[in-house]
Amino acid sequence: MSMGVWASVPLVFVAALGTWLALRYARGRLLDLPGERRSHSIPTPRGGGLGIAIALLAGCIAGIVAGVVPVALGARSPPAC
Repeated sequence: MSMGVWASVPLVFVAALGTWLALRYARGRLLDLPGERRSHSIPTPRGGGLGIAIALLAGCIAGIVAGVVPVALGARSPPAC
């Protein structure tokens, strides 16, 4: 397997752990209550995507630090020949 696949394995665990922690926190605090415009009939916790977003951000930062992902903030394109 390539290095990119092996590097993404820890990020899967970060996403799973972050999602679990976000949902655990949300169960008592961030509830989407049923209503006329809702498709659910019981209170549903929100915020599970937060763990996935944190894992994506961590992967981007790790790629930049490792030099795998180039950073082009403020970089100018080379002049045309």
